[in-house]
Amino acid sequence: MMNFAHTGDVAARILPAAAPPVIFISVGHNLEPAQERFVQFVEQSVLATGFQVVTIGRTTQVELADPLGAIRTVIAAARGTIVIAFARLAVQRAIEYPSVKQPQPVTGRVLPTVWNQIEAAMTIQAGHPLLILSQDGLYFEGIIDPVLSSVTPFVLEQEAQSLPAAVQHAMLTWMQALR
Repeated sequence: MMNFAHTGDVAARILPAAAPPVIFISVGHNLEPAQERFVQFVEQSVLATGFQVVTIGRTTQVELADPLGAIRTVIAAARGTIVIAFARLAVQRAIEYPSVKQPQPVTGRVLPTVWNQIEAAMTIQAGHPLLILSQDGLYFEGIIDPVLSSVTPFVLEQEAQSLPAAVQHAMLTWMQALR
């Protein structure tokens, strides 16, 4: 596991020139079994095409005092980022814009981790390629929105033995473009 406690010259220390090119995978934690299998299938696909996988919290630990610095370093060392947006927060009832004259009720909204949005934005800011895989049923907003970015939706199947065909195609096309 890589440790990003000091982000100054991290890329040079942990990713020697002879190492395969890196793909950063942005994904939450505390995954259910079907989500974990999906991530493993994505990781296997990335490795099979000759890239190295870096995922914060899985292959890399970061210093909590400066997580954004560590993420910036990882993204700078990567050829691109794959965001896997899973359901993290299910909002049953809420009020959007509560301080305005006509606040909007919100019901049944399912959101991914905010870190998917942050890491996607940092990837775009770095000028690197971004592939977004979004679990079906998520509320689209920010960068995880087909109006603003290319988003490949997928249905998470509990007993899946491989990635859905649309995800496989999107990943293969995206990774070939990185070469």
